[in-house]
Amino acid sequence: MTVSERIEKIKSGDKSIGFRKLGNSHTRWAFRVKLRDDFTCQICGYKSDLMEAHHILSKAQFPNLKTNLDNGTTLCSNHHRICDDFNLFKLLMQKF
Repeated sequence: MTVSERIEKIKSGDKSIGFRKLGNSHTRWAFRVKLRDDFTCQICGYKSDLMEAHHILSKAQFPNLKTNLDNGTTLCSNHHRICDDFNLFKLLMQKF
């Protein structure tokens, strides 16, 4: 099955794909961020059903924004790690 086919199954709510249940508010927020961004890393353009949702402004410093969709973006695991380790999301976005 291609990545596009897996993403379409996820979007349609197909449970056979093994996607996590959307039980808590953070999981729902992360799913909606990835869905909005079409499961595509907003830095490099890589597309996969394994994308990660990233808080642009720290949820620890801005708890009132932790489920705000405008405070989220979709990243591949490599760019998510870089952004978390060095808080570089805004800098990386300026270069692309």
